[in-house]
Amino acid sequence: MNPLRRFAADERGTTLVEASLVIGTLFVLIFGTIDWSRYQYNRARLRNAVRRGALIGARMASGTFDSATVVTATRTALAGSASEQALGTVDVERTGLDGDNARVQVTWINFPFSRATSLVMRAARSDTVRAEFRLEQP
Repeated sequence: MNPLRRFAADERGTTLVEASLVIGTLFVLIFGTIDWSRYQYNRARLRNAVRRGALIGARMASGTFDSATVVTATRTALAGSASEQALGTVDVERTGLDGDNARVQVTWINFPFSRATSLVMRAARSDTVRAEFRLEQP
């Protein structure tokens, strides 16, 4: 028998090759799902912190409104370490006077995501989130 035909007919090791293909694909799917979940979780934390800061700013009366207090409240609302809370830039803008047109807008600019978030997927390295609340009259 021709050595090339013998090599082509030999089925030893096919299970190992098939298993390595399946396992490699499963690892990519599993770690991709974990990456996506962590990315979405971090985005949700960031959105909630910005909404919380805008809500606190909206509840302040015009005479007591202090953007530094809103920035501190926004950073504190981000559940995480103090070093993580210090990342990025928090911008507070109040437009209009008291009444129906008064609004407080909080923007967290360039909040960086950790390197662990990009094991498989290539997501954004930083994110910008904005929330706005209209001041309500009692």
